[in-house]
Amino acid sequence: MPVVIIPIKYRCTQQELYSIAASIYTSLAKASNLALFATLKPTKYVPTFLTTLNTRLTDAKNMLDDDQRTAAHEIQRVKLVPLAEQCRKDYRALKTYINDGFPFAERHGQYISAGQNEYARASEENWEHVAGLNTKMNAYLAVAANVTALTGGGMPAGFVAQVTGDTGAFASKYIDFKGTMQTGSATGAKNTANNGVYDDLMNLHEDAVVALEGNDELLKEFTFKDVKNIVSPPGSASLEVELKLAGLNTPIDGTVTIQSATGIAIKLETKDSVAKFVKVDPDRYHVHVVVPGHPDVEIVKEVNTGVNARLKITIE
Repeated sequence: MPVVIIPIKYRCTQQELYSIAASIYTSLAKASNLALFATLKPTKYVPTFLTTLNTRLTDAKNMLDDDQRTAAHEIQRVKLVPLAEQCRKDYRALKTYINDGFPFAERHGQYISAGQNEYARASEENWEHVAGLNTKMNAYLAVAANVTALTGGGMPAGFVAQVTGDTGAFASKYIDFKGTMQTGSATGAKNTANNGVYDDLMNLHEDAVVALEGNDELLKEFTFKDVKNIVSPPGSASLEVELKLAGLNTPIDGTVTIQSATGIAIKLETKDSVAKFVKVDPDRYHVHVVVPGHPDVEIVKEVNTGVNARLKITIE
């Protein structure tokens, strides 16, 4: 079943959304302000309502976003690398035991049975092939006749247990790795929670327009746009985009264009593989990279106030 894409309602970064909500809820929590709202809706504007609003905000903030899932995914990938190499090392040792334990004519068939066809791809961080190699090694070493021949070929008494332990360690960490993969459902849940916070703010503003009629200055404390300009003033952000060529990880130059949903496009040529966008408005930007001879790259990046945002893009 295809994942349903949940569109984002708010025109700002999610960090801005959280800061705006926190600011507005702080204003609402003032006894004098809450009393004004209670005059309009006495059964709604009570302390428990504030608790509900803050709980929904906290729950939304605590859900991992795409950047956090990417970071968690990379952390788990780094942990997988040495575990996979140990499994490949076990296979290389296993081949030497096959060489001394079986006649020359039988060796190739033994290699295949032990996982030879998985080994090459397993060397390219193809984790499914590492898992396949591990499965075949364990199955091969579960055959008593093979163990007898390999022991005669010099295999140590603890090697079978070593392979079991090494492949088990990889399998456990691989589960963690797959658990951090970005999913459409996780993104959709995060968007839904954030949209709920935005809806709360819009409903609160509608009540504020009536409850605070005639008090324009106080109304600004409950108006999304006005609060946004306070927590993230225009021109208070920056973004640095760095381009690297895939595989070689060497710098490469191109053209980078950024544009928010409400702003104009800003286009820069990279210099020494870097494009620096300074004094831009905090917002969610669509980043479009063009490097002649390579496929275009399109990424969405949130740029928040007071943060020197960095984006490293690999060009295939």
